[in-house]
Amino acid sequence: MQAKISIIVPMFKCEPYLKKCLDHLVGQTLKEIEIICVDDGSPDKSAEIVQEYQKNDSRIRLVTQKNKGQAVAQNLALKQVKTPYVMFCDADDFYDFDMCEKMLKALIESKSDIVCCGIKPIYLEGEKPRRGQIEYYAIKFDGKCSVTQKNVIQTNVFSWNKIFKMDVINKNHIQFPEGLTHTDTVFFVEYMTASQSIYYLPEKLHNYVRHSDSVMGATYRKNMRALDFIKVMKVLYDYLRKRKLLKKWCDVFLMLLMSSIRNTKLYLPEGHKDLFYSTLWPLMKKFSEKEVALLPPTMQKSWCQLLRQCYNKRFFFKKR
Repeated sequence: MQAKISIIVPMFKCEPYLKKCLDHLVGQTLKEIEIICVDDGSPDKSAEIVQEYQKNDSRIRLVTQKNKGQAVAQNLALKQVKTPYVMFCDADDFYDFDMCEKMLKALIESKSDIVCCGIKPIYLEGEKPRRGQIEYYAIKFDGKCSVTQKNVIQTNVFSWNKIFKMDVINKNHIQFPEGLTHTDTVFFVEYMTASQSIYYLPEKLHNYVRHSDSVMGATYRKNMRALDFIKVMKVLYDYLRKRKLLKKWCDVFLMLLMSSIRNTKLYLPEGHKDLFYSTLWPLMKKFSEKEVALLPPTMQKSWCQLLRQCYNKRFFFKKR
């Protein structure tokens, strides 16, 4: 049986959730799949759990590495994918049993480059929806759409509620920025800039489990990794500039950057303003007034205020 989709599952400290994730993958109504589990040096029994599942299902592959982060694990798995299509599933989440079948059918029948489905958030251990989350998760379009500035901005950037074509990924050298968190933004935007069309499937097929031990759970508790919101935008800027796509996608980039700045300020621990400005300044100073004019008026004002604050701090950075 020739696999059609590879599903990449990065694993790190996911033992309590992994069996449910794997049960919903091996039980997919679409049987022509392979499941690539990447043990990112997890100190628990995640790898042992996968090995037990392998005894009964030859479609499961286990790849191991020292702990280098989720992005490295995902990139490692991408290099080993031989199927035409790829999907992702965090080890603490799980698919509906017919997700792969419906996603692949939508992709092939619509002749689109990517399909995005709805999300069912599940909140554990006292986790509660935060302001704007449900709206962000929502599918705002229906059916096949051309890739435009609007739907790139208004589509969630998650990698795990989508199906991608490997030829698009390989041709454009798309990968996750290594050593950082919040890397889905880069992967999604790079993929969209290389695509012509996207199909929106409103059905909520992906179960997104929110708990305090997740990456986003740690972020919401205030964490220095909040600076990665800005750092991944630097990676995206370099990609767009190198491929001469920045002019076309400048307004999208600026909108995403402003959102990343808000997230950084919101989730960075107190007492690190100087580090925030020093991280942001090298990126902000690259843009001309003409480019900033692409932002909505209210965001232009915020941009100018931030730029002035960064500029005033620049001599302090040099002294340090």
